[in-house]
Amino acid sequence: MADPISNIEGDIRVNGTLSCDGDLIIDGQLKGQLSVKGNLTITKIGNVAADTEAAKLTVAGNLNGKIIADKGVLIKSSATVVGPVETNSIVIEDGADYSGTINMNVELPKGL
Repeated sequence: MADPISNIEGDIRVNGTLSCDGDLIIDGQLKGQLSVKGNLTITKIGNVAADTEAAKLTVAGNLNGKIIADKGVLIKSSATVVGPVETNSIVIEDGADYSGTINMNVELPKGL
């Protein structure tokens, strides 16, 4: 059975700590702490100000906070992201606005 997909719609504002066992799509606003065991998508109208953990993260809107995403980060051309990123894979599309540091969790071959 597939993990459920939850939505925070455009007219919803969340302040505090939010955790989700499946996938989450954010069209609304969230401020605080965010932990998603599945895939997290912040749409063009989504606005998140939170330290964020997810398996995989796609940002098309706004995200401000520390990011940890083990399976990768995609910052779309419409996105504005501010904060450090810790991941094993990252794609930043042309036109995206990103400000922060990137820590890649990859194992380098011996001798490098």
